[in-house]
Amino acid sequence: MALMTENNQLATSEAAQSGRRKSEIMSVLVLCALVLAAAVNIARGKNNQTFEGVVVMDYPSYRFYPDQKDCHVKGTAYWLVPNDRFEDVVPMPTSSDSDLAHLDRLLCAAWKAKLRGNLSSIGRYGFEGKYWRELEVLYVIDATRLDCKDENAGGIP
Repeated sequence: MALMTENNQLATSEAAQSGRRKSEIMSVLVLCALVLAAAVNIARGKNNQTFEGVVVMDYPSYRFYPDQKDCHVKGTAYWLVPNDRFEDVVPMPTSSDSDLAHLDRLLCAAWKAKLRGNLSSIGRYGFEGKYWRELEVLYVIDATRLDCKDENAGGIP
């Protein structure tokens, strides 16, 4: 009788451990599924969204730094693809005779901007595929020119 009770306790203990392992495996699988879903959501593109940040016009390329507010941009930039009316609201600097000595000011400008656009999925975009995302402008909601030429080192020229 004692042997039978010992065998029942052993079987019950093994069943409990097996159930715990299955529960732990299910927890890990659910966690992995949630992490994968979050990664896919971050990596996919977003259409017709509002974006705020700094547009850097460095002729002939345009970059967009999301969630930035001034000339000291940091973080990962998006390759910006302006629409046909983009430069109506966010124009390149105009020239005057005194500016010709400072061509860098004519070929580079920065704007704090709020715009609607389509954000691409993660990939390789822009010149030599240096950018992870591409932001296609649908329209500019608001833009304010930033004066970065007098900023300290680390700003936009």
